[in-house]
Amino acid sequence: MTRQLSRREQKKVEIRQRLVDAASNLFRKYGYEQTTIARITRTAEVAKGTFFNYFESKEAILPALVEHRMHEILRETMSECGGPTSPVMRIKHALRLLAASQPRDQAMAERLRAALAHHRDDRPVRAFIQFITNHVKLAQAADEIRADVDASFVAGFICSMFFYQMMLQHHRGHLEAIPMTLDDAIDLLLAGIGGRDWGSSA
Repeated sequence: MTRQLSRREQKKVEIRQRLVDAASNLFRKYGYEQTTIARITRTAEVAKGTFFNYFESKEAILPALVEHRMHEILRETMSECGGPTSPVMRIKHALRLLAASQPRDQAMAERLRAALAHHRDDRPVRAFIQFITNHVKLAQAADEIRADVDASFVAGFICSMFFYQMMLQHHRGHLEAIPMTLDDAIDLLLAGIGGRDWGSSA
């Protein structure tokens, strides 16, 4: 049974979320470098010192932004929230939403990756992988993916492909191509890449 938060705990959760929302909007509008802690707290309507009750630095808020957006994406992907009913289509939808959430500014993207590594906060990545794994299993139950393959292996393959494409397209500066590339990669995975004679030469 989930314990109900006290009013003080609820207030802390609310203030933290206001800081995260303010930082997210300001980073998107002004960029990381031009966004100060003072500006974040002013937008969140809290005292400047309050920021440090929740985050040790401006960089430290970055993993919280990723985790918050990840939860939003997973919620938006569910069929009861208007997402696709097909498990495979939900996987594709989640990948597109996550790709669209990536910073367009290369410097910001690099800071985000560095912050996640520095603070060793892998909860967003684990949540993403678990979501994909669960939906591979749902797709197997719906006969959209073969039931005789390991769901974790397929999920790992999809996640590896996703992160590779994100890094590749960021490097090339072709972020607009990511959604179609991801769709093509998933379709290729499902269709298989072996030719008619691949088994005879294995």
